[in-house]
Amino acid sequence: MDEILVPMSDGATLGDLVSGLGYELVRVVVAPRGLDVGVGDPIIHDRLTGTRLAAGDVVLAVGLDPASGEMAEVLREAAACNAAAVIAKFADEVPVALQDDAVAAGVALVRAVRDVEWGQLHALARMVTSTAATRDDTDPLLGDLFGLANAIAARTGGPVTIEDAQSRVLAYSTGGEAIDDYRRDTILGRRVPEEWIRRLQQDGAFKRIWHSHAPVRISYAATEPSYRDRLVMPVRAGSEVVGTIWVQEGGRTLDDLTERTLVEVAPLAALHLVRHFAGDVERRQESAVLGAVLAGRAPAGSLGDLLAHRRGHVVSVLAVRALVAEPAEASMHLARVSSVVALYRRTERAPIAATVAGDTMYVAITAPDDRTDAGVKELLERARTSVRAPLAAAVAPADGGLEGLAAARREADAVLRVRSSTEGRPAVLDDVLGAVTLDRWRDAARGRPELVRGRIEALVGTDRARKQYASTLRAYLDHLGDVTAASAHLGVHPNTFRYRLKRAVETASLDLADPVERLVAHLHLHLLDPSDVDAAGEGADPGRSSS
Repeated sequence: MDEILVPMSDGATLGDLVSGLGYELVRVVVAPRGLDVGVGDPIIHDRLTGTRLAAGDVVLAVGLDPASGEMAEVLREAAACNAAAVIAKFADEVPVALQDDAVAAGVALVRAVRDVEWGQLHALARMVTSTAATRDDTDPLLGDLFGLANAIAARTGGPVTIEDAQSRVLAYSTGGEAIDDYRRDTILGRRVPEEWIRRLQQDGAFKRIWHSHAPVRISYAATEPSYRDRLVMPVRAGSEVVGTIWVQEGGRTLDDLTERTLVEVAPLAALHLVRHFAGDVERRQESAVLGAVLAGRAPAGSLGDLLAHRRGHVVSVLAVRALVAEPAEASMHLARVSSVVALYRRTERAPIAATVAGDTMYVAITAPDDRTDAGVKELLERARTSVRAPLAAAVAPADGGLEGLAAARREADAVLRVRSSTEGRPAVLDDVLGAVTLDRWRDAARGRPELVRGRIEALVGTDRARKQYASTLRAYLDHLGDVTAASAHLGVHPNTFRYRLKRAVETASLDLADPVERLVAHLHLHLLDPSDVDAAGEGADPGRSSS
């Protein structure tokens, strides 16, 4: 059986990458410099805008036609940047001329099987290379635990969770496998539910796991029909159990292949966990310091060299929120984003730090002025690719460098509060300046009720007719006095709209010919609680004709 993941050595090589991906996914066509050549990040080639390559990169030639000459051009580009390899798919045998081009360029040519998805291959290659890149003792995180869980799930065909010795979930696979309620509850709660911990203890399951050096099968099918069997592998550092790997039965049964895979991967999982725990204190300290700075409770100098600010560099704050209903689910998604941020920080060697406050993750990034937008966009794309939930994001620059971090956090919060788009680049203040300004006025009005006192108060209350008058007046002002457009917006007949507008003006004693009074009334209507304005236009007033 091929090894699922690379063994630890002095650096990731082409041989490590091929071995880690497995013979069933990739095969070396030619390797002019041998398999010991060092490899770095997997990079997807961009046919439209080109690709910025660096020494050691592994180029994924997505969608290129070998017969058109495009592949030969990619090989030349890779050679010019001293890239290590190009991975491509071929419908037929690899042309001899193309093999000759690869040899002449000094770049390895690797063939991927046609039925593997490029996204999956990219994720697995990134996991393999980044895991090997963490052998430096100064690096706080050994690889990506979520990537490890995904790699195990891909090989075993079942959903995976990686837990610490206290049954807390550290990572889980994010594929589309069918899961049972027990796994779902474990993920949402970020740990095995208490009632299941007690049951596993009473049944002696934990005792069997702790004393075993092989996978242990957990089955409750006889008493819990919806429960799917699990294989649990204890992960040891020396004689101590530091965690467990759980594989739920998925599309295929938990067989000997699954057991052998778990036995093989356990030593590497131990390295992940040990380094994860060793760096956990440091990461928590960094998170706490950044959180204090962003909240204005600590000076920017508290960050030390964490976000070293150099001339020509810009400091920005990216705010990310998972748009899900359950707080526990949102917390788990942010944990996944945290893992992506840690991996990005390491692979890009970027001055970056992150912290979570409530339902929002804040990422402070230092980057050259001309690379800030691209760096933030790339980080957000990685997060959205990795998290199977909609992520809303906003970004704000820290004017004045690190000293402006707290103000940047407030600006990002303000933008995120009124803009919840989950696609494209993160929102910025200019995108939603009007809505943010109105929101700030609304905040000010909550502390100073006199700011919303005026003629519009006559339209506020529980009476449905008054709510309709308020919504009618607001629609009239929103549409610059266009009765046809405003009545269509509310879904009422123009005659009904005109009647309600007249009653609104009379009830509030408004002079709509006065521009100041009109402006103040319009502002007050937008500052009202939405429950005080009945936007639905259904129902005509008693005794009035709507025709």
